[in-house]
Amino acid sequence: MNRPGKAVFAAAGWLIVSLWFGLSGTGCANRDRSNPIDPLNPDTGGKPQNLRVTSENDEVFLTWSRLPGGMVDHYSVYRSSGNMPSPVKIGDTASGMYTDSGVPLGQKWTYRITAVTNSEYESVPSDSVSITPGPHSYWVTDYYGETVYRLTYDAMHMLDDIYDFYLPVAVASDTANALAWTLDWRDGILMKIAGGRIVKRVPGLRQPRLVELDRRNQVLWVVHDSLRTVALVDTAGAQTGELTGFGRIVDICWAGGDRGFWIVDADSQTVSRYGPAGNRLNRIACNAPAAVTASDAFDWIWAADSRGLLRISTEGALLSVIGSGYGAGFNLSMNGETGGCWAVMAGEDGITTVVHMDRDGRILAAQSGFGTALHLLCNPFDAGCIIADFYRGQVIRLAATGEELSRLSGFYGPTDLDFGP
Repeated sequence: MNRPGKAVFAAAGWLIVSLWFGLSGTGCANRDRSNPIDPLNPDTGGKPQNLRVTSENDEVFLTWSRLPGGMVDHYSVYRSSGNMPSPVKIGDTASGMYTDSGVPLGQKWTYRITAVTNSEYESVPSDSVSITPGPHSYWVTDYYGETVYRLTYDAMHMLDDIYDFYLPVAVASDTANALAWTLDWRDGILMKIAGGRIVKRVPGLRQPRLVELDRRNQVLWVVHDSLRTVALVDTAGAQTGELTGFGRIVDICWAGGDRGFWIVDADSQTVSRYGPAGNRLNRIACNAPAAVTASDAFDWIWAADSRGLLRISTEGALLSVIGSGYGAGFNLSMNGETGGCWAVMAGEDGITTVVHMDRDGRILAAQSGFGTALHLLCNPFDAGCIIADFYRGQVIRLAATGEELSRLSGFYGPTDLDFGP
C-alpha cells in the first residue's frame, strides 16, 4: 500500500515527492542526483523509462526499463481511455513487463507506469503510450526496405520484422494457422513466415509479383514470368499446376470458399474467373481493367477499369457501372460484412483519392492527399481501411468516415498488405 499523500496522479503528491528529494540532505543545488526516483536524476527523470506497448487481440503487452539501484519494490500500471480519462491502477509487478488481458477491442487505451520503493514512495508516472487493440494484425511488405513487418491492429506498433529478403513485393496470409507467405521479386522465391521468421523457401519462380492463398484448399496462386503466368503451389512447396497464355496480369483475388479466383489481364482487357483447379469459368470484357475484389458472402464482385467501378455477378454478368467522379480505379478491397468496398481512384489531374462506397455504389467517404496509395485493405471490424503509401513510405489507417486514425512512417516502399493473426 502506498503512503498517504503520495498518490501517483495527484499534483500535491508530485510536489511532496519533489520537495522530499530537494530538501533532504545539504547543498541541494550540488547534491548527488544518483537516486533513480529523484525527479532531477539526469538519467531517469525519477520515473520508469522506455515504456513500449504492443497488442494481439484483447491482450496488451507492456515492457519498460527497470530502474537501477535496488530501491524499487515493484511497478504499478495505470490505464485510461477517452471514456475514462482519469488513470486507474490495474496491477502491480516486480518485473519490467506486464500483460493486460481482456481489454475491450476497438478502443484507444493509454498506459503509464510508476515505480514504488521499499519505503512505499511512488514515483511520478512514466511517459505514456497508447494503443487500440483489435481482432487482427497486419502484414506489410516493404520493398526497398527489404523487410516484412507485422503491425498491431492500430497500425502503429511493430510486432515482427523479418529482414532476410532482397525485394519483398507481396504477401498472402493464413490467419487460421498464424503464418504468411511472401514473394521475393529479385530472387524469385516464395517464402513461408511463421513465429516471426522464415521457415520455408520455394525457389524457381521468375520475377514473381502477386500471390493469393486459397485458404480452403491450401494452394497458393503466384503470378510470375513478367505477369504472364500463374503457378499453383501447395503449402508443402510443390508446384501442382500452371496457367499460361496471359498478356499482363495486374491483379488476382481469391473469391473465398470454393469460388476460385478472379484474374485481371490488362493486355486482353478482361476480368476472368477460374475454378480452384485452374479451369476458366467466365470472362468479362472491360476497358483498361486494373483491379478486382471479391467475397464469398455476396453473389457479386467489384472490379475497376477506366469507367470507374464495376459490379459483376459471380456468373460473369455486368450488373452496373459506377462513376465515382474521382477518376479510374486501380486498387480495390471489398468489405465482406457489408458488400461495399474501398477504392483507390486516380484522376486526370494526378490526384489520388481513396473512396469508400456502400454496396449500391453510394460514396460514404473520400480522402485525398496520398503519394502513391499502392495498396489498401478493408477492415471489416470497423468498416475502415488501411493504406500502403509507397511514395511517402507510410502506412495509414482510416475510419469508415474517411477520418485519419493513424499514420506510421519510416518505411522505404510499402507495397502490399494482408491480415495477420
